Amino acid sequence: MKKLLQKLSIRAQLFLFIIPTIVLIVGINSCVNYKRSSELLLQREQQKKENIKEGVKEFVDNYDLSLQLLEKDIEERIYALYDSIDKLHISNIEEADLNALRQKLGMDFDSEDLYIINRNGIISNTTKTTDLGLNLFGFGDTYKEFLHHVWLKKKIIIERIATENYSNKPKKYAYLAINENSILEIGIQINDIELIINDFSAKIKKLSNRYSNIESIDLFGATEALRGRNKNAEIADIYKDIAILTYENKKDTTITELNGTTRYIDLMFLEMREAEYFKGYVLQIVSNSSLLDTLTNQEFKRFVILMLYSLLITVLLIMLITYKITKPLNVLTSKVAEMSRTNMLKEVKIVGNSNTTKLSNEFNILTNQINGFQHALERKIDERTEELNGKNVELEKLLLERNVLFKETHHRIKNNLQIIASLLRLQSNSVVTKEAKEAFKNSVGRVQAMALLHEKLHQNSNYISIEANNYLSEIVELFQDSTNTQVDIQLEETNINLSSSQAISIGLIFNEFMTNSLKHAFEGVEMPIIKIQLKEKNKKITFCLFNNGKELAQKEDGEEKESLGMIIIDSFTDKLNGEYRFQTVEGGVELKITFPTVDLEIK
Repeated sequence: MKKLLQKLSIRAQLFLFIIPTIVLIVGINSCVNYKRSSELLLQREQQKKENIKEGVKEFVDNYDLSLQLLEKDIEERIYALYDSIDKLHISNIEEADLNALRQKLGMDFDSEDLYIINRNGIISNTTKTTDLGLNLFGFGDTYKEFLHHVWLKKKIIIERIATENYSNKPKKYAYLAINENSILEIGIQINDIELIINDFSAKIKKLSNRYSNIESIDLFGATEALRGRNKNAEIADIYKDIAILTYENKKDTTITELNGTTRYIDLMFLEMREAEYFKGYVLQIVSNSSLLDTLTNQEFKRFVILMLYSLLITVLLIMLITYKITKPLNVLTSKVAEMSRTNMLKEVKIVGNSNTTKLSNEFNILTNQINGFQHALERKIDERTEELNGKNVELEKLLLERNVLFKETHHRIKNNLQIIASLLRLQSNSVVTKEAKEAFKNSVGRVQAMALLHEKLHQNSNYISIEANNYLSEIVELFQDSTNTQVDIQLEETNINLSSSQAISIGLIFNEFMTNSLKHAFEGVEMPIIKIQLKEKNKKITFCLFNNGKELAQKEDGEEKESLGMIIIDSFTDKLNGEYRFQTVEGGVELKITFPTVDLEIK
């Protein structure tokens, strides 16, 4: 990453870092704004529904009060009718002609009806022929419990105004258990209530029209039947159980439908005064997510526009800033390049911002100081040249000859060894046996280790020592480049310097260990590992080699003699004036060589 940045221009670096940052900031800001706007809209939607509920509750309260005023007169009429029926002492009213009875009581045939309800909740006799045989228990457990309550009380129970099953018109019903098997029900239709209902419906409709995403607002009697005030209003069958739980628990419920545009069905409970059968009302508000969808589109457009404007402004600013920055730098670079060609230091005048001007001034101060130092140095050199010339010329000549000799020697040795390695590779192509090819390959590795040492000596300034860590690292790379075996080679970092003699011995021993390990040690080993460690303590250097394979082969071709690798290890350990120990340890095989340090001072 660092090298890549060094290759990029200032403008490219600014684009690389600033543009993603701007995109990230604008994106985060847009997401936060969208989330906040969505939350506010949802809060407004919820508050809107609460406002609707409060408004409808107020309408219902007024509606109930108006109905109660009308119902007072009806209740007196009902008590009077029951009293008249009682005075007639009808022995078998269940089978009586209720139309004749209605005429005898002076009841209005258009608005007043009589019903006989048997123990099974079925209307067995009635003046309302459309309701004959109607099963009232089918309206739900609430109605069933209510009728049993009528039989239990054995007194007149007048219910609040309900909706008639057939005509869907408002009607007030009263109930009296005339015996253990039958209930006499009186139903009186209230024509004057139409104005109140129409006014109530108009207010609901006006409230619904106030909000564009409200599809409908409907009010239902809170029983299992869920009878609506509006004949066309209904609760979907799949939501009726939820609506029943709403009025039973008196807890509002929101249902979400996902089908293209999201729809919300809010079911809210409203209380009804002085009702025994009706528990209250269920308010259904059906709305959709059109406002939220509109907001989403607006936020997305706002985000795109903001992003484009931000990127455009950022690009223009970056181009302007980089021009301001790079122009004086380019002038300074051009002047420095000219000075480098002419070997003449001159002052540079750059017009720019304060930092650029300061850089120009500091550069000119440095230039003047260098010129002054250079002139003073030249005078001193001229004065001392003649005095030191005789001694220095001879000394420099000898030192140069020595260095050139060392450098040329190591260079030639390296080249010769590389030629030998190349010849060995070429010769290996002419042999056919696996053993011969392996011998050539091992010989190439040994020659490469020696050539690598002389290359390092050629590159080193003192020509007599090298850094052990660097040297061993490159031998490891040679093995990794020349083999396809997946071996984890772990070289522990060290700052030890070795003499050229020590380095050639260590390099060849290391080469043999690596060669034999890769050839013999890792058969059947799932994760081969080789560890290399070089440590110095008390004027002693310990060179430790480890692999997690089996013991290295010490016999070759079945013959009772040491392998060439072991001969090399033994011979070069002696050359180091050291000793080695080759043993099987826990987890693998270890070769440990200990030898004394040598004085690496140049003489």
